[in-house]
Amino acid sequence: MHRLASVRPAAILLACVVALESARPPVHPPAALRAQDTPLAAVRALFDGMRAGDSAAVRRLFVPAARLASIGAPRGGGPAVLRDDRLADFLKAIGTPHDKAWDERTWDEEVRVDGPLASIWTPYAFYLGGTFSHCGVDAFQLAQLAEGWRIVSLVDTQRREGCSEPPVRPASGETLMQRDRKFDAVLASSPGVETWLRFFADDAAQLGPDHTIRQGHAAIRALMRSDLDDSPRQLRWRPTEGALFDGGQLGLSVGRWQSLDRRSGQVQLTGRYVTIWRKQADGEWKIIFDTGEPDPR
Repeated sequence: MHRLASVRPAAILLACVVALESARPPVHPPAALRAQDTPLAAVRALFDGMRAGDSAAVRRLFVPAARLASIGAPRGGGPAVLRDDRLADFLKAIGTPHDKAWDERTWDEEVRVDGPLASIWTPYAFYLGGTFSHCGVDAFQLAQLAEGWRIVSLVDTQRREGCSEPPVRPASGETLMQRDRKFDAVLASSPGVETWLRFFADDAAQLGPDHTIRQGHAAIRALMRSDLDDSPRQLRWRPTEGALFDGGQLGLSVGRWQSLDRRSGQVQLTGRYVTIWRKQADGEWKIIFDTGEPDPR
């Protein structure tokens, strides 16, 4: 009884969000979910994929002939040297299991767009897990193609001295959108209901297709097992909005999902979702309520 009561505020909020969403004009989604609908979203999705070790998600963000390069002075001094890197090697390194997450943090991004062409210039600091490694500047060139914004080239500088710490940004809706994007990337790289439950609080609830609430890990596991364990379908999603409330202790993310055929990649279903998050005692955000619905056919 006490646990159910703790979910009621989230359920009330969910009803308000759904009512607001229903009042909007109907949106007809494209055949495929275009997660990277802005150049900056594509770049941030790259860093999310790196943190999650999801080489498949990162691969989709680059054009096949993308150029990767680093420029800097050699250790012994002298003129700067340009070193080209192969995209295949970069993807292999991301997908190779490693104990410490590749955490690239950027700030003060300068974005310039002219129609289907964009450039992004941003300082960065790179961390292995929580340990600082190096810093520099990333220079991206992106093109807007039929499938969304894709990275055409990435050239960076790398150094260990004269580095600035990334500013500490106040928590915002973007915080939950980043968490939600990480959830998508982690599940894509390690499918299964146990991965799904890693992002849910112990007392979390999920609304089933029969409109009944399933609460607790055991109930959610029973609900989602057939969709996530050895399923021919793959669930992917991308948040479009995020917000914090209750003094930054609760929040929501709203977005769109798609169900793909795991072999062909063909989109079978699309829809929308609302997820309610609660900040845990250790600072980690976990889901306390989740629901979604398919688009009308």
